[in-house]
Amino acid sequence: MEATEFKTQMPLNQGGLIHMSFFVGYCQDNGLKIDKNTLEELHKHKLVFPALKVYLGVVEFKRVYASFNGLNEWRYIHPKDLDKFKIIKLDRKNYYCIGSLGKLNDHWLDYYFDNNMVEWPSQQKSFAWKQRQFSDFYTSASAIKKQYEFLYDKKQILAIKIALPYLIWIKEHKNDIDRKKIIASIQKRIADLYKFLEIYHEMEKIHKLFEKKKREKYTQYREAYGHKPSKIEWGQEYDFDISPIFKERAKKILDKYKLTKEFIYDWREFISKKSLINESARSNKIKTAYIKSLNDNDIASLEDTHYMIYIINAFLYFLTEKEETVKQVLTGFINKTCPICKSNFKPRNKWQITCGSIACVKAHRNDLKRSKRKIAKIS
Repeated sequence: MEATEFKTQMPLNQGGLIHMSFFVGYCQDNGLKIDKNTLEELHKHKLVFPALKVYLGVVEFKRVYASFNGLNEWRYIHPKDLDKFKIIKLDRKNYYCIGSLGKLNDHWLDYYFDNNMVEWPSQQKSFAWKQRQFSDFYTSASAIKKQYEFLYDKKQILAIKIALPYLIWIKEHKNDIDRKKIIASIQKRIADLYKFLEIYHEMEKIHKLFEKKKREKYTQYREAYGHKPSKIEWGQEYDFDISPIFKERAKKILDKYKLTKEFIYDWREFISKKSLINESARSNKIKTAYIKSLNDNDIASLEDTHYMIYIINAFLYFLTEKEETVKQVLTGFINKTCPICKSNFKPRNKWQITCGSIACVKAHRNDLKRSKRKIAKIS
């Protein structure tokens, strides 16, 4: 049940999965103009795969004519509930409906894994997505047993933001010699993102454990010494006992994935650029003035990218003992905006115009050529 090693597979986090329709809405709320067809296109070109494909199963029902709230009527009920009603007539046929996914908590997938109802789209050949059937009841179980639901992780919005600017170009340039190279570069970038998200899940776990330990110890000291002395006791215990434990755990996580602190800093920068603040077309002066009036807790709770930065900062603190706020990270980049893909980037020199990706450089050159041809015609 572990997340697969396949490089384009989103690391599995059961509690972070949502239905495809909810994921589309989440992306739209965050400014992306996508729909189900866009996700299918990204899947087709092997750029962003659904996190999981879960078969919904089949539920059997019986049709009975019985008294319900004083009225005699036909209803569908589960076979186990037959003895709960005074049945007047019983339809001998079996009826079936498509199963549904329960509450998507931290362990909801166990049942589906145990019953071989889960597949990894990233390890399958590309296939056309089927339309869900929504009729209530069927007389044949085989007609609906292959119904499935695609699930996405909310953090895959970052992968969508990497791939989406190039999707139209890829669709329109099927014979371009650089097409395969561009697709490969996007796949590599998304694979690196998923590698980072795998360690990010570990960061969340260590932060949750730290916060739990912190609450437990503080409650213990408050009951024994009162409010103010408990803060002093907690500070002393953190310095001498708790801090070394979590520093060691953070270092072990880094060693486990054979990564450096620089790798984490790079992805923190990327995530900060994908926040509402840094994706806005407003000037850095306006952005800084806007965010300056908010405290760090408010900023961290505003959107998911901010919370991710908060978790990364906490993890980096265990490694470096350098304390940074979400506000400092968000306002710490002076970026230009790529005129082609609209993403923010840190220019290598004052003449750099695009973000530097192959697709954007080519598109910008083509725009310049078109402009020159127009000028030549006019003159």
